[in-house]
Amino acid sequence: MNEYETIYIGRPDLAVGRIEKINEKIQKILKEGKADVIDCRDWGTRKLAYRIGPCTNGRYVYFNYTGDGHFITELERTLKYEEGVIRYLTVRLVDVDAVAKKKKRINQLEEGHDGFDERGSPPESGSASEGYKGEDNGQKD
Repeated sequence: MNEYETIYIGRPDLAVGRIEKINEKIQKILKEGKADVIDCRDWGTRKLAYRIGPCTNGRYVYFNYTGDGHFITELERTLKYEEGVIRYLTVRLVDVDAVAKKKKRINQLEEGHDGFDERGSPPESGSASEGYKGEDNGQKD
């Protein structure tokens, strides 16, 4: 299961009832896809960073949910063809535990605890000469 965020920007002149209908469509798709909705917020009308068509403002709506992701295509298709939606974006959030493990590993490497002994051998391999059978450079006598 992955965690996702979807934000869509609606036209600023959309009625509250129209925003609610769009949100109901999204929640229906998420429910059919067996996603668990964590959060749904209407961020209100905000100024856009740049003009999109005739609009300089947009109505931002945020969804946070978990699921396996097979429903994302349907969700984005619905938003694409929804008349009141200017833009939308869905992102998969990074697994926090995986990031913590990577940071821990990086800190170990920076501190010199890379899991190898002073000769560069892994600890489980024993001495450097163990298992060495002689020089073999691929040439025949």
